Amino acid sequence: MMKNLFRNLMLFTTSALSLAVNAGSATTGDYVHYSFPIAAVATIENANQPTLESSKTLWRQVSGKQLKQGVALYNHGAQPLVLLSHHSKSSSTDVIDVKQLILKDKQGIAVKSQMVSEQALRETGFFSRSAAVMTEDKAARGPLTLQSNQPFADEQLFVMTVKDKYSPVSLDVFAPHQQVKTTQPHLAKVSMKLFARQKLSLNKHAASVEAILHAPDGERIQLEVAQGPQEMTILPPKINQPLPPRQGLYDIEVKLNATYGGHILQRNVKVAVAIPTMTASLTRYTMLPDQPAAANITLLAREPARYEVRAVLYGYNRAGKQVAIMEGHAAQMLNSGERDIIIPFDLSKLGEQTFVGPYAVGNVRLYDQDQLALLDESAKRTITKRPLSLR
Repeated sequence: MMKNLFRNLMLFTTSALSLAVNAGSATTGDYVHYSFPIAAVATIENANQPTLESSKTLWRQVSGKQLKQGVALYNHGAQPLVLLSHHSKSSSTDVIDVKQLILKDKQGIAVKSQMVSEQALRETGFFSRSAAVMTEDKAARGPLTLQSNQPFADEQLFVMTVKDKYSPVSLDVFAPHQQVKTTQPHLAKVSMKLFARQKLSLNKHAASVEAILHAPDGERIQLEVAQGPQEMTILPPKINQPLPPRQGLYDIEVKLNATYGGHILQRNVKVAVAIPTMTASLTRYTMLPDQPAAANITLLAREPARYEVRAVLYGYNRAGKQVAIMEGHAAQMLNSGERDIIIPFDLSKLGEQTFVGPYAVGNVRLYDQDQLALLDESAKRTITKRPLSLR
């Protein structure tokens, strides 16, 4: 999901080309545009997609003293995978000796385990200062405890991550938009699911949720959570000056505490979102009557910035069906106020493909290039000479 968000934030580098623009558009002469054919099988989707993260993982901070005494994994399935890592705040150079890590069942009996050393994990390039352990027997069930016989200092800090892959219960967090809108009523919905299908009663399982928004600069913002019978709602934060996506993404971290089957259940998950400043919005757009295939996109700029618009051109194939045939991008520096950007579509790039008009424009998206942020979008199509108003 995060990959999709980064993809949607990327802006194409276009070659500078001169084009006469409407007299109503204040510009510094830096206008550029580009268009390209769309494959016949392409699926046209909104840029601001929802995202769903489902987790059977928990992570928690533990001390050397706790590890020596034994730390509960709160697993609900067989073969939980445990990753023990030095905390980022820890300056210790002690190697975690995986051979001194022991998984014990509820009777305190050691369970036969598979182990991955700190050196082996370091060689993967993904983990450093960590070691991993997992039970060998897939049939072995029941809550386990992780204990270390290594003489760590009591105050030494670690992060224990438990992936409870075979548990029937997951923590699901659904965010309706990867680019947060100031007008949206909630930031995310939280639920407990059984076998990824059935939502569980939150009251029956004594579920409570803590939600924290991690800003790109390290700030932590406590989020308000409203509880329902089967879903919890994370309300939007009040941020006066959000950091633009250019500086990084925000992480919504959700921590679940509940009970299931008479045992404690804990889950953690993070969802990445962008929170742009809404510097502009779309107002209307239309096909230009005096050009073969060009669209005029009108926006309301609240701040001077370099804005980019993208749109899809629709035409008719030989079967008389309206299909998406090209995508066009155009960008320029604009002052505040109602401004226009023209997207010309170069039909010569279609080659031998045959499409005819009347052409329509749709799937219009507005970006602030200074923020690397999607600001607005509309899937509506227009073919008339009169502008399609979005107000």
